[in-house]
Amino acid sequence: MAEDNQDLPDLTEKQLNFVLGIQKGLSKSDAYREAYSTEGWSQAAIWVNASKLASNAKVSLWLAYLKATQISEAIYTKEAHILDMAEAARACKENKAWAAYVKATESLGRCAGHYVDKTEITHTKSKDKDMLDKLEQMLGSDARREAERRLGIKELH
Repeated sequence: MAEDNQDLPDLTEKQLNFVLGIQKGLSKSDAYREAYSTEGWSQAAIWVNASKLASNAKVSLWLAYLKATQISEAIYTKEAHILDMAEAARACKENKAWAAYVKATESLGRCAGHYVDKTEITHTKSKDKDMLDKLEQMLGSDARREAERRLGIKELH
C-alpha cells in the first residue's frame, strides 16, 4: 500500500483482502467472496454482509483513502501528459521541427479538450422508407403510421 497511510486503522487480514478486492475493481460482493468463506450462502446474504463490511468504520476509512488516492493518480496522469506535450512542443519549436511541433500542440489541445471529433451522419429518404417498410412488416401499418407521425415524415408509401 501507499506510504502515507500511517493514520489509517489496522485491519484484519480478511478486511484488508476485502479492501484490496475493491481496489482491484471487484464489486463489494465479489470482494467479500474473495476475502471470506461464503460457500452455501445466498446472494442476498453475501450482499448484506459485504455492505455491512464496507460500512464498517475502519474499512470505510480505507476505502475512502484508496478512492482519493486513485483520483489523485488519475489527475496526475493527465497533468503529466500535458506537461510532457508542452515540453515536446517547446523542443520542436526550438529545433524548428514544424511538423512535430504541430503534432505536439495538437495533442496538447486534444488533452485540454479544445478539439472535438465529429462524425457526419448521412440521412436519406430512401433509408427512411426502408426502415419504415421493415417496421410495417414487423408490426403492421398502424406502427408505421405512428412512426411517420412521430418522426415528422410524410407518408413514404
